[in-house]
Amino acid sequence: MQPRKIFIYTFVGSILILSLLYGYQGEILMRPHGIHIWRQCDCAQFALNYYTESMNFFEPRLSWCTGNDGKMGSEFPIIYYSAALLYKVFGVHDYFIRFINLLFFFIGLFYLFKAISLFLEDEFYGLILALMAFTSPILIDYANNFLSDVPAISLSFIGIYYFLSFHNQNKSRELWKATFFFALAGLIKVTALMSFLAIIGTMLLVFFFKLNKREEPVWLEHKKTLLAFIFLPLLISAVWIVYIKQYNLANNNTYFLTTILPIWNLDAVDIQLIAGRFEHYWLREFIYRDFTNTMPFVFLLCLFIPYRKNASVVIWLCMLIAAGAIYLLLFFTQFTVHDYYLICLIPIPIAICAVFLLRVKKWKPAFFKSKVVKVLLLVLFIVMIHHGRRLNTIREKNESWSYYSNSDFYKLETNINRLGIKPADKIISIGDGSTGESLYLLKRRGWTSLALTQPKATETDIENCKAMGAKYVVISDSGDERITPEAKNMYLRNELYNSDGVKIYKL
Repeated sequence: MQPRKIFIYTFVGSILILSLLYGYQGEILMRPHGIHIWRQCDCAQFALNYYTESMNFFEPRLSWCTGNDGKMGSEFPIIYYSAALLYKVFGVHDYFIRFINLLFFFIGLFYLFKAISLFLEDEFYGLILALMAFTSPILIDYANNFLSDVPAISLSFIGIYYFLSFHNQNKSRELWKATFFFALAGLIKVTALMSFLAIIGTMLLVFFFKLNKREEPVWLEHKKTLLAFIFLPLLISAVWIVYIKQYNLANNNTYFLTTILPIWNLDAVDIQLIAGRFEHYWLREFIYRDFTNTMPFVFLLCLFIPYRKNASVVIWLCMLIAAGAIYLLLFFTQFTVHDYYLICLIPIPIAICAVFLLRVKKWKPAFFKSKVVKVLLLVLFIVMIHHGRRLNTIREKNESWSYYSNSDFYKLETNINRLGIKPADKIISIGDGSTGESLYLLKRRGWTSLALTQPKATETDIENCKAMGAKYVVISDSGDERITPEAKNMYLRNELYNSDGVKIYKL
């Protein structure tokens, strides 16, 4: 068997083994739960509402009927629309979104393996570095999940591979492929374009400052394709951002973030709070912390290795790190609770290692080929797997983010059907402070406490929702304390259900 095929089979086998170690076989069948169930349910609501309300791709909406019947959006909804198409054929099952996201991730990881192998001309290092990404607790969690951050970064891995392929083969079709995958990555999550922006910045510096005269004639052969590569991903992402901002405003919804939340808008106390989260939570869940802590030193070694070539590669790495730093400053506020905002930074430590190994390969080939070095790297990889698995298990057991972690709310959909509450009947879910955890778990549309008068829902709130089609009130969690006595006396008279901390009333 050819060595290349051996590594491909090893990659596939490793992915299967790691997936089993991380419990993916059970996780893929589960409904939204655990850390950031709120955002998980938001994503799943898009697919469900395409299926139940309208298959118009450009009219995404939530089950949370705030604004104009919940019409609002964020990222390009190709994943959720695809899931809705599967719902039309096979029925509504949460695992379709998880499966689509996992498919993106595994394909993206394979192309990352191919990209690093092509970059270093060594399949072993390509295999280990690509799989190191699959030891990040955050990536492990969100790869088999509902959010679109992992598919976006996975598409950028494919884009990187095809750009390297273009660099090696000098064929326009490879650059067009890179353009397509970077454009799709940016559509789904514009923050996934960091690697792309670093490539563009490097190309401009190399061209204008004549840093690599050998490459310049190659690039100039593909002027039109290069212009498309530079501008199309940015233009397409910008068009979607402008559209979705106007769509949200037109429908009186500003829930989803479509702008920056920079560090300079915070006071010293908030900055210190978020810095503490990085120190105690985010950095250890980003990737193995001892590995992360060595990255600044490895990066410095990349700069100081006395080998004069590879200038463009080092520039790209500097650009990538700079893009990551700017990103952290622009979205610093989001790191109060949004751990998944770290996903787009995963390429940085992998890139540092890849560039370092390339520099070592050119400077000290014997060290690069050393079996001792490869064994040590393999041991580090095994330690990282253990770390990723342990922290992912902790994350899975952390139900403190869910309003319904300690109840049988997940089983209530069957009971609600038996009560005669039709799928099209709208509900008011009091006690749910999210944009619709309860709404999604019950497969119903309506309103939550988040859209009602705070701290307690009033008669006016109930009457307004009733006028817009609400037929039932669901009281859960702290719901009894989040409605005024007057509203209770007026509307909570006809009790249909009372079990497991959940009460349902007919209006």
